[in-house]
Amino acid sequence: MKYLSLALLALAVIFFQAHIPLWRGHLEVDVWNYFLRVEHFFKYRTFFDAPGIEILPATSLFLLLPAFIAGLAPFLYVNYLNAFFIIILAILGLQLYLTRRRPLIQRLTLPFALVFLGPIILFRFEALAALLVAASLVLFVQKKPPLSAFVLGLATAVKVYPVIILPYLMLLTYSKKNPKAAIAFLLYYLQAILLSLIPYLYLGGRLDDIGAGLSFHALKYVSIESVPGSLLTGWSLLTAGRPLPLLGGYGVWGVDSPLVDAVGLAWFNRFWFLPVILFYWYLYRRPKLRQKLSFALVFCLILVFLLFSKNLHAQYLWWFVSLFPFFRLTGSQAKNDYFVLFGLTLVALLLNQNVYPVLYTPFLEDFYSAGRSLPIYYLMLLRNLTLITLLILSLRAVFVRKSLS
Repeated sequence: MKYLSLALLALAVIFFQAHIPLWRGHLEVDVWNYFLRVEHFFKYRTFFDAPGIEILPATSLFLLLPAFIAGLAPFLYVNYLNAFFIIILAILGLQLYLTRRRPLIQRLTLPFALVFLGPIILFRFEALAALLVAASLVLFVQKKPPLSAFVLGLATAVKVYPVIILPYLMLLTYSKKNPKAAIAFLLYYLQAILLSLIPYLYLGGRLDDIGAGLSFHALKYVSIESVPGSLLTGWSLLTAGRPLPLLGGYGVWGVDSPLVDAVGLAWFNRFWFLPVILFYWYLYRRPKLRQKLSFALVFCLILVFLLFSKNLHAQYLWWFVSLFPFFRLTGSQAKNDYFVLFGLTLVALLLNQNVYPVLYTPFLEDFYSAGRSLPIYYLMLLRNLTLITLLILSLRAVFVRKSLS
């Protein structure tokens, strides 16, 4: 009962914050874009030529749900926003419910993480993707590979990042006695993605929309929140005495860096490939790491992907934070490692919320545009350095000490 009270309190806190202008002003831009896409659909009864082409088909279908709660006569943004909150709160409730069999001390990580992350989770659909990923991993542990693969496919249809987890689960599924099991897993995964396309195409969407959406994301600049963006800005401060100029567009604020121009944006789009491939190479060379699923290993994999990506938006932290309750603790160092990692995570989340959205306007206008307010940049840099430290200590706990799995 105490846990339930704390969980409800955490959800109430972020719901209250979501209505404060200091947070809502920046955060609701995405929901407004969702509303415009859904409004177009109900006006013309088709997804054809709807705004928000970067939104994936499965996500487009999900964004229709708040409209049925909000009501269509008339279809108002304020009603859609509140309905969107209700659905995301319900999804977070399911995420909390999914941890019901975990030790209490681990279950408590999610309510604390939600408060430190802030209300941004209510304005985005990361909660849905994270829930599906966690559910897929839980189903895999419960020895239900077909269902696990299908749910992971749905997660990928909503948000592309779960595709990096697919090879790990296929490695776990593969065996010399049953080599076709990994192929079957892949087929169930692809089946979910394809099935999510059918209603979208029936409702006027086009296959070209997927390519256009992926191209839209490829054109995004190296964002000011990313690790590469922070380091490039820091180098400019050291060498030129001023931050890099800003580039705005494609839904992000990015850095106008000579290095990015020299090597090309496409290089930054693929920069994460190398560390992820090295991660899997190491995993392949260690058969003992492939005997059973490790939530902590997936945690590390997602962190590797994020830290080497050109975009590291505030809401993306929920991708790995949501896995904390599922870690298995083994050995004398396990509890120490677990609480050190979670403590670092809370620091990163607090810094994350302070820069975006609380200090985001002065971050853009005072620091990047006018070269003042240097401490705000230090907060963002500290967030990224904290995440790098979190990755290093997580890798040590998983691969060296083997205290977390």
